[in-house]
Amino acid sequence: MGIHGRTSIRGSPELPHPDAHHFFEYGPAPKQVPVAAEVPEMVRAGTPEPELKRWSEEGRQTVIDIADMLGVPPITYSRDPLSLIPALQNYVSRLPLDQFDQSDWATLHSDLMSYVSDFLIQKYGARWTVVDDSTTTRGYHYVIETEDRDGKNRKIDPADVVMAELKNLPIEITRMLASAELTLLLTSQASEEG
Repeated sequence: MGIHGRTSIRGSPELPHPDAHHFFEYGPAPKQVPVAAEVPEMVRAGTPEPELKRWSEEGRQTVIDIADMLGVPPITYSRDPLSLIPALQNYVSRLPLDQFDQSDWATLHSDLMSYVSDFLIQKYGARWTVVDDSTTTRGYHYVIETEDRDGKNRKIDPADVVMAELKNLPIEITRMLASAELTLLLTSQASEEG
C-alpha cells in the first residue's frame, strides 16, 4: 500500500503501468541524467484500438484528478497544462522520498508519466501509439508520438523520461518536461544544436 496508506497521488487505487517490470528497480540514483531513449519505428498494427483509447483516456483522467487534488481547477489545467507546474512541484518537493517503498515509487512514476504525456499531447498535439517490444510479456508498449520542428516523426516513452528524473533527485518538474521536449526535438534549441 505504501507510506501513510497512500495508494495514489489522487487517492484511488493505482493500476500498475503495463510495463512495470521495466522500471521499478529503485536504488541509489546515479548523478547523471539519462537521456530518454527514442523508440524504434516498429508500430504494432494489430493492437486493439479500444485498448489504446482506454489507455489514453485513463492517463488524461489521472492528470485531471491530480490537478484537482492539488487545487488547480480542471478547466484551468485543460486550457494550460503548464498551470499545474507550481502545485505539482510543491507537492513532489514535500514528498518523503527516503521513506518510499516500491509501491510509492510506482505510483509516483505513474502519476508523473500521466502528466508528461498529457503535457505533450496538449502542447504539441502528440498522441499515444503502440510499438513492438519483445522485452514485454504483451510484445508491445505505448509511446507518445509527435512531429519535431522539422516535420519528422518522433517517439518517446514517457516512462523513460520520468525514470530519468527520478534517478536525478531532487525532482524538478520543468526539467522533466524540458527533457521530453529536447528528446523529441520540439524546441528550437535542440533543433538548432543538431
